Amino acid sequence: MEGLRKMSIDQKSVHYKLLIAFTLMTIIPILSLFYFIAVYIFPLSQQVMYQSSMVIFLVLVLAGLGYIVIRKIVLPLIKIASGMKIMSESGYSSEINVTSEDELGEIVNAINKMSNKMRNHIEQLQEYSDETAYLSLKIHKKANTLTHLMNLGDLINSGVSLPEMGDYAAEKITLELSDSFCAIFIRGKNGEYIARSLHSDSNETVATRDIEVEISLLEKSLSENDYLVVDGNNLKELWQERMHKRLGKINVVLLPMRLKKEVIGVIVFGIFGVEKEFTPEEIDILKAFEKELVLGYQSSQLLSGKAKVDKVVDELTGFYTFSYLEEYMKEELNRALYYQRPCSLMLISLDDHEGYVTSNGQGTADVVIKAISGFLGEMVPSVGKIARISFAEFGILLPEKNKKESLELAEEIRRKIEVVDVSLEIREHVTASIGVGENPIDGSTVKEIVSSARKYLVRAKARKNCVVGE
Repeated sequence: MEGLRKMSIDQKSVHYKLLIAFTLMTIIPILSLFYFIAVYIFPLSQQVMYQSSMVIFLVLVLAGLGYIVIRKIVLPLIKIASGMKIMSESGYSSEINVTSEDELGEIVNAINKMSNKMRNHIEQLQEYSDETAYLSLKIHKKANTLTHLMNLGDLINSGVSLPEMGDYAAEKITLELSDSFCAIFIRGKNGEYIARSLHSDSNETVATRDIEVEISLLEKSLSENDYLVVDGNNLKELWQERMHKRLGKINVVLLPMRLKKEVIGVIVFGIFGVEKEFTPEEIDILKAFEKELVLGYQSSQLLSGKAKVDKVVDELTGFYTFSYLEEYMKEELNRALYYQRPCSLMLISLDDHEGYVTSNGQGTADVVIKAISGFLGEMVPSVGKIARISFAEFGILLPEKNKKESLELAEEIRRKIEVVDVSLEIREHVTASIGVGENPIDGSTVKEIVSSARKYLVRAKARKNCVVGE
């Protein structure tokens, strides 16, 4: 009974079905041979004819059973092959519909499970791809903004006028959002706010005079808040309704420019259309430009007279004073922290320079300083800023350079100082010790990084003619 059960065509096993089909299809030629012998070799008789008829009937029955068994195997295989082809073309979004309780059914279930897993993986990869594209876009936008800020810093350092700084800043700010405008107002001597710069990438008209009037009315609120927003979808205050109506239903953000807690100007960024809102990222970008413009305002004020120039620029070398560099460094560190970029500070001190002055005189010492400052200006990248700290010390701010890059540059400078003839008259050489600090490894504030760089410089000076940063 067990053997008969195993040989049944209802058995849930491809192995036994194939065995049955093979057996049935093998019996057919044997029975055909038996029929041939019975008919053509032995005499014909009624009994032989009857037997032959039974043989033919049996052959047909067995052949039919063999066909049924083979069909039960082949048709599911064909469906599986077709289903897998459709599945591969449709991105594994379909399933194979084959009902079978044997190994073929197990194969189909395994394929469907694998297809579901692959579909889930593809969906996850698509999500990761979308997230990566979104992050890439954000990084690209931040990189563009960082480039604009650095270019604005270069304009400030080159001594351009405040309106020129404002024009550049207003143009770049409007690039952050379409259908927008940016106006920069500077507070005059009489307390009025005057539009110094205006840029718009829309055909809409911006009434700067109306904005000037509103800013004067909001001066107290501007001094007490980081920024003010006029959003057509959320007008809570009377001044918001008044300004929204006056400006022709333009959504705006007013960001005060502060210098030592005093409002010196206002950046007004607007978008046309009440359905648009300001994002925290846009506010942060405005704040970054505000800090740069305040630095530019301060520079323009300091550079307005010769007495004030001396507070910013060292007469002998033409480099900045270190106090000015520290102010500039605050903005660079804020920018570096916001964009998660490196920023390094290098402190350079000439070894035994007091003894050199005693031996060779102040005039010769000045020649040394000029010679060294000459090639320092050539070796430092364009985005870097150099300051003279004291008679024999220099500070170099290196935005976008990490500790490793800054140490390599410091070593190059040290070797250059070591071999340069600082005095053509006596062919004498000097050496320098250098300390390097970096954000955020050595601190996140100006005080912390200067302190770390100074600590490294002290260690370098103890050894002389070397670079220390770790």
